[in-house]
Amino acid sequence: MRASRIPDSKIDIEGRAAAGLARMQSSGEAGRSRPGLYGERLSSEIAYLRSTGLGPYIAAVTELVDYARSVGIVVGPGRGSAPSALLLYFLGVTGIDPVANGLIVERWLSHPGIEIDVEWHRKQELVDYLWSRYGAEHTAYITAERRDEETGERTSREIHAASYAICSEPIAGVMPTRRAQDGRLVIDADRDAAEAAGMGIVTILGLKPLTVIAEGKSRIQSSHPDVRLSDLSADDEVTMHLFRAGATEGVFQFSYPAMREALREVQPRRRSELHALNAAYRPAFLTDGLFRELVRRMLDRNGIAAQSARLDVHQRFPEDALYDVEAVREAVADTFGLMLFQEQFIAIVRRLSGWSAREAERYRRRARAADGEGNADRAELQDELIAVATERAAISKEHKDHLRALIARSPDTVLKSHVVAYAAIGWMEARIRAHFGGELGEFA
Repeated sequence: MRASRIPDSKIDIEGRAAAGLARMQSSGEAGRSRPGLYGERLSSEIAYLRSTGLGPYIAAVTELVDYARSVGIVVGPGRGSAPSALLLYFLGVTGIDPVANGLIVERWLSHPGIEIDVEWHRKQELVDYLWSRYGAEHTAYITAERRDEETGERTSREIHAASYAICSEPIAGVMPTRRAQDGRLVIDADRDAAEAAGMGIVTILGLKPLTVIAEGKSRIQSSHPDVRLSDLSADDEVTMHLFRAGATEGVFQFSYPAMREALREVQPRRRSELHALNAAYRPAFLTDGLFRELVRRMLDRNGIAAQSARLDVHQRFPEDALYDVEAVREAVADTFGLMLFQEQFIAIVRRLSGWSAREAERYRRRARAADGEGNADRAELQDELIAVATERAAISKEHKDHLRALIARSPDTVLKSHVVAYAAIGWMEARIRAHFGGELGEFA
């Protein structure tokens, strides 16, 4: 992403992030992990920001989030890979501590975009703010192309529903434009072309659960004026009991009948177990049996797996055959021996190959796109990692086929940073219900 045409901001990114780190260190929160880890990671991220010129883009998004909060708009804790950046956490752009949640910043650095979730019915306020903040000639919609899934041919060109371009120069002098029905500029090109031209792309999405949280918080504060949004994110047993009871109908990410049944069965003990269940509740994992196998293993932890006739078969996956490989065993330790997250695959690749985290992330992206038109052959890509891992004696000859199968499964893994952030939204909804449901009446 080039930043040559992104408007300047008065926000001091580095100073503000340093202040956030200082507050964490003074409160003792950073002491739970290796001393200095937060400072080292923040310094590394800022060094990358300097080398890539991303500062103006991050400042623009920070300014947008600041404005939203200043007018009382509830902003989500993040989406996609952005919550993996400690810098964004200290800036207040995201609400998830990436170090405490084991998130890998290289996942974001490989494509450093930031998407903002806000209350559904107040999204337009922020869109209008962009036009007033940067001016009608410096702000524009962008074009999204729809293509046929089989032929790849373009079927239509429409205005993108959530992304907007900002530019320090008049946009019409940089790229071809047209006018939308509301009279505003539309760049006659897609996001990639606008970014390549040095513009900043701001993505704002309206999320209905955030409207539910905003309305609930507003009604709660009439009788509990000290309740803050951060209070609704905190861990507590009352809310966890609601999940254990499967009383999550209508709760974001946890409302599906099969999910509620699983919650009642496994009786989750901590938020990380909710993350695992949420990650495994995906079409690919439901189809290949991984979701039910996760449930079985969670029940087995409690010594009650045998009580469910539907879960009496222990299904094996490639990571089971590789469990004596330290790199694999450590990566899947918190997910009951199953590889669910992209971050786990990156960690495995890094340990087996000796590559850097950034190189391991590039390999993951290649593995995900393998066998597509113009991309690497999957078998050759598997051979590449197997050769390096074998040379380093990280795996034995007997493990080669199992590692090949694990690489083949990697495209099904999900982004942990996104799962953790979206599960946090579900948690806030559930906490409103658990603590204030009786006071809110039909709202809950």
